[in-house]
Amino acid sequence: MAIIKPNNNTISAITVLPAADGSALTGISSDFVLLSSTDITSSTASVTFDGHFSSTYQNYKVIISNLIPATNSARLRMRYRQSDADVTASNYAYVIGADLVYSAGSGAANLETSFNTGQVVVTSEMKNTSTLTNSVELTLFDPLSAQNKACTWHNQNFGSVLTDLNRNYIGSCLYDGNTTVLSGLTFYMDSGDISTGNFKLYGIK
Repeated sequence: MAIIKPNNNTISAITVLPAADGSALTGISSDFVLLSSTDITSSTASVTFDGHFSSTYQNYKVIISNLIPATNSARLRMRYRQSDADVTASNYAYVIGADLVYSAGSGAANLETSFNTGQVVVTSEMKNTSTLTNSVELTLFDPLSAQNKACTWHNQNFGSVLTDLNRNYIGSCLYDGNTTVLSGLTFYMDSGDISTGNFKLYGIK
């Protein structure tokens, strides 16, 4: 298991503003701040972000790239953490809408939902082939609030073991077991380990 601790790296965006004379003025903004980053290069059971949430940021973004499972057809799962421990109670609800494009060129759509479950399914089935790619962009909303905790995400998956299709997943989840603040997130496969992947956590000002 990889547990990622806080750092203070800041990612900056360039903002170009017009000056009165028509030239450009360049400023720096830092609304997205890199809090943690890790590269998985060999089989790892899970990746946990813990201890990074604070009053400095209300919302958070997780970016996962180059994600490959160690086991063929595995799917990425997620759990919230409270008091530095994974929340396993069956109080998660999630919905995923997917657009599918098959290798033959035809397309389809499907819907997946689950209520009162002990985890969140983030991706479709993935091949453990190093040349294929899977990625996730997840937004966590106000994990320190006195409300139920919600997130949304977008998953790109190519190379499903079922039909060699390209999937575009849009998902959302809610945990309604309590309103306790979150201390972190854990990502893991439903079968086997994470073979490779770059995991980054950003705070959003």
